[in-house]
Amino acid sequence: MTIDTYWETPIYSRQYDDDEEWQQHLTTLINAKMADMKASGVTNIADENVNFSAFPDIEERFKLAFDTLCESAGHPCNYTMTELNIINPMKFGDFKSVHSHDVIDAFAIFYVDTGNSVDSGKLRLYDPRWQSKKAFAPGKPYKEIKPETGLLVAAPYYVWHEVTPYLGSETRLSLVCNMTFNEIVE
Repeated sequence: MTIDTYWETPIYSRQYDDDEEWQQHLTTLINAKMADMKASGVTNIADENVNFSAFPDIEERFKLAFDTLCESAGHPCNYTMTELNIINPMKFGDFKSVHSHDVIDAFAIFYVDTGNSVDSGKLRLYDPRWQSKKAFAPGKPYKEIKPETGLLVAAPYYVWHEVTPYLGSETRLSLVCNMTFNEIVE
């Protein structure tokens, strides 16, 4: 697990090396949850809040990521993450355009299954200074992260981000968790 600092902003990342049995169990649980959601009339899975408590270790992994971000910023680990969770299946051609979140304090992504496309569906985290035209740093104004099964990435809300088009023929699965502070400490 690491906290890297890009643009004076802490970005958490950790590569989990889960065994195949754990991975298959998690995938089966997620597929069952998505089938249940579809059966109850949900047409866009990624728009629905999901409780992650049934998924082994997932809540603890997100909690560790958010705790680590809080500690790196000197903020108490007093937050809520139970009502802002989604399953994000991506099919060929799916992407997420550049966005940020103004109603949360941090976001995290856990890659359950990266599908079968080697070089697509990358996560781009943008230098937050570009919004005020102060990004005079050389090079690209973003950090591009290649998704890998078992990778968890977390960042503060103000980091604009996107996912480039996914070009695989198999569905790619990720879990997204958002966190809000219960109190703001100055």
